[in-house]
Amino acid sequence: MQVYDNKSTRSPNSCSYCRQPGHNVTKCPHVSGDYASWQRMEVPLKDPDCWVLTTNTRYGRAHWFKHPRYWGEWYDMAMNAHAKQEAEKQKAQSPRKRTGPRKCGFCGETGHTRRHCAEMLAFRQKAKRANQAIRRYIYDLLVTEHGLDVGALIEPVRKQYVYSAGEYKLISHGICTITSINWDKISVTSDINGSLDWELETPIIVDWITPDGARGKSKININREIVGPPDERYSNHSYGGHSFIKQVISPSPTPLDEEWVENAREDAFDWLSNKRNLEWLRNKNLIELVDRWSARYEEPEQNDESR
Repeated sequence: MQVYDNKSTRSPNSCSYCRQPGHNVTKCPHVSGDYASWQRMEVPLKDPDCWVLTTNTRYGRAHWFKHPRYWGEWYDMAMNAHAKQEAEKQKAQSPRKRTGPRKCGFCGETGHTRRHCAEMLAFRQKAKRANQAIRRYIYDLLVTEHGLDVGALIEPVRKQYVYSAGEYKLISHGICTITSINWDKISVTSDINGSLDWELETPIIVDWITPDGARGKSKININREIVGPPDERYSNHSYGGHSFIKQVISPSPTPLDEEWVENAREDAFDWLSNKRNLEWLRNKNLIELVDRWSARYEEPEQNDESR
């Protein structure tokens, strides 16, 4: 799910006063010195160690506060930043007022927090079973039935409008080799059925390489045909240059990794239940999806060797 997988790519916090990363305006070390200078009716640039003199902006240019035309803006920003820091100090010194009984950030009920929330624990357990169920299903669908895994030979095609013919035709990429499938990200959010928001969807992506070294990828929707020409029930414009797997020429029957099934993105769903609440998950249709796939969960059979 993109909301989890892309969390580390977000830009770090930066200060609204000095624009430097790693802190916000209430913690900015430059505000107090600049404010004191302006209170003395002096431009902070009189200090040879002023941060404006040592900081370069984008493309290595000198900071714009060095120019007199921007000193009025600098003064206003220093006053506002100082006011925010003073307000933050007052807030820290004031006793915290309890506005009401303690409320759980996940389920919204009073009397407990997320740490002791039975609803959140139940969601995590159900999500784990649901993810294990869909991983077994997708393995059976992709690998057991079609032989799709790293090393398999496939023929991807794309539907393209050919102007000389005046119609759409299937263009083959030739005999290609699968180089990777994003197995580690597969979960119930890989069930692309139109009910989830884009930030939760985790499409199954098959990466492949052509005989001449060009790389491409195909997106798999488990609710449609996995192998074969594009389904004619969908309009030509809905393909958007997407490549489909027309046929599997040489399958790659990789054995099922039980550890892969067991792990089942537990870290992602633990993070999601910590960052979002039950109402948000329900409104995003994730609760319904988890319920549906957890109902398909079956306890793995125990054999003599695994006991």
